[in-house]
Parts: sequence; C-alpha cells; structure tokens
Amino acid sequence: MLYSVATAFVIFASLSAASPALRQDLPSVNEAGNHIAARNDDSRLSTDAASDTLNTNAACDDFGKIQAAGYTLENNIWGRRKGVTLVGSQCVNVNSIKGNQVAWTADFAWDRGDGGVKSFPNLQLNRNPIQLGKITNMRTTFNWDLYCNPKSDIGASIVYDLFAGPQPDVNKKTNEIMVWTGAQGGNGPLSYSYNPYVAIRQNIEVPGVRGRWDLYKGPNSGTVVHSFVATNGRGTGKQNWVERKQWTGNLVNFIKYLIQQKEIRADYWLVQSQAGTELTYGGKNPAQSRSCKFAVSQFDLEVS
Repeated sequence: MLYSVATAFVIFASLSAASPALRQDLPSVNEAGNHIAARNDDSRLSTDAASDTLNTNAACDDFGKIQAAGYTLENNIWGRRKGVTLVGSQCVNVNSIKGNQVAWTADFAWDRGDGGVKSFPNLQLNRNPIQLGKITNMRTTFNWDLYCNPKSDIGASIVYDLFAGPQPDVNKKTNEIMVWTGAQGGNGPLSYSYNPYVAIRQNIEVPGVRGRWDLYKGPNSGTVVHSFVATNGRGTGKQNWVERKQWTGNLVNFIKYLIQQKEIRADYWLVQSQAGTELTYGGKNPAQSRSCKFAVSQFDLEVS
C-alpha cells in the first residue's frame, strides 16, 4: 500500500498507493492528487504446475504471467483498469532458476500521470493457505536494484506483500501485511492519519529481525493494511527510512509481532505471498522505450 501526494497536498511529495506494497499503504484520493489508494488488483493464488525450465519469453500483457520454480511471475499492470490512460509500458522475464531461487527483471517506463500506481510486477509463491499461528518458518532472501538508463527519477516502493483473512480463500482476504525494503520518489505506506502523517509504532525492534522499523496502519478498500518500513534507527519519519537492497530474514517474525500486539488474529489464513515493486513513474520518453529496470538478482521464500 502506498499513497501518493499531489501538488496541493504535499505531505511528502508524491506518495502513491494503489497496489500491494505502496499501493495499499496510502488512502486513495482523487485524480488531482492527494492520497492515491493502495492497489486493488485481482491477483489470484496460482495452482498451475510450476516450471523449473527457464522461460526466455518476456510477459508484456497487462496481466501476463510466467511460471518458475514454484512461483508465478506477474506483470500486473493493474492501474490501467481504473479507466486511467497510462503512458508507458512494462515487461517481466525470468533470468535464472536455481532450486527455489529465482532471478527476474521488470523493464518499464511510466509517465507520472495522476501520480497513482501503474503496476506491481511481482513474484508470487504458489502455495496453499495456512493459518498464521501455525507458520513456523518464512525464510526469504530479496536482493534487488532499481535504476534507469539514461538516469531518471523513479517513484516506487519495493515490498513484500502478504494477504490474510478469516477463511482459506484469496477472495475473502481482509488483511494485508507489507514489509518495505525500499521507497523512492515520495512513495509511502497507507495510514489512518496524514496530518500529521505518523506511524502507529515508531522505531520498533521486531524480535528475530535485524534493524528497526516504523509500523503504519491504514485502510484500503475494506482491507486493513499494516506496513513495516525499514528505518535507520535514528528517528522516525520518511527522512529516516532506508533501503535494504539485500535483505535476508524470516517474515514469520513480522506476523508474530502483529499477533502479539493483537493487530491480527492467529487463526487467520495466509492466502497470498508476493514480493515486487509498486511503480508510479520512471524513465525518459516512456511512450517510446522501456529505459528503467527493476532487477532481482535473487529471490526465494519458503513457508512452513
């Protein structure tokens, strides 16, 4: 979840939400600007057989998918469904597969437009639902880079996006848990308060997880979104957020923290697990070329 701030309402430049990570962290607003709601796509848990064979064909359709080693790589240009004209394009592809480790890329360029999220290219784990309180391990590595050539400003959030609900059905999800490993261009998580824009818990330590985090909470189309944003530990707020481009940890610790804080129930079901980037803008001449790249050199996730 993320939100995007427009001209008149500049809490922080251009936060934009409307997709899982960033998308769901900020309330939606209008086309003129202020907060743009988190993403609200219809991604579904894939039950297709996974392929360990490298697919060298990029997926460029709005909702194009590639199966890879127990995951589904999704192009997920969901912003076009809002009736907004998007200027730009995007393709995703799998670069390598080694066991359950996948390297993948998203090549893109998006005009800023209304400042909202355009897409959420992501890798989704293909797994049956499991109750949160029964998860013992969510070991993961997420190594990424984000850049444009020629150099250009980028609006994006780089996140894990987990969905849960009272039933083992992805269509009945009521909660979203996001872990932000990076944010660029003013993107920020959804919140119940934007003036002031503050985290519900600041500069916290999550047992079993390195570093410190700000925890935000906000609504997104009937879903409650909790967002853990990495900080430098020297204070709170966007000026202290940090990027963690090489991150290894255990996501179950974030879930345990929310359960202990009574922010979510242990008997809720984890129905969807994704990681990727919510893109709002980036690239020169987006109508003509895809000059930006989100490059994931290694991603893996186990849930048991």
